Amino acid sequence: MSYSSKPIWIPIDKQAEEIATTASGTMTAVQSAGVNIPRGICVGYHIRVSAANGALGALPVDLYDAQTGGDLLYRTTVDLTAETEDVAQLDKPIPFFETPYFQIGNVGATGGPLTFTVRYMFKALA
Repeated sequence: MSYSSKPIWIPIDKQAEEIATTASGTMTAVQSAGVNIPRGICVGYHIRVSAANGALGALPVDLYDAQTGGDLLYRTTVDLTAETEDVAQLDKPIPFFETPYFQIGNVGATGGPLTFTVRYMFKALA
């Protein structure tokens, strides 16, 4: 039997959350077809906000290994002051051996609530 090194991508759902301007998002499981993924290798992310805001210069987005917060396995800050989207591929992919959860940190913006849409990019982990 031979080993295939071809990457197998997991089709991750886009997940949207409306967040008040002075609040943080909730812990949200990374899902595929509405079901929490059991494990995988995170290789990147795409985040979109409903409107650019001058206060979103260092918006924290965290990825944990448990719904309760568990271990923080990846943190990035995105700049959405002038743009409404940010996309990145990680320099070093991060393996998860249980369902990963993400949280958008304190928005700290002005005006009404903003809607954030997040999609992580994951490969299968055998």
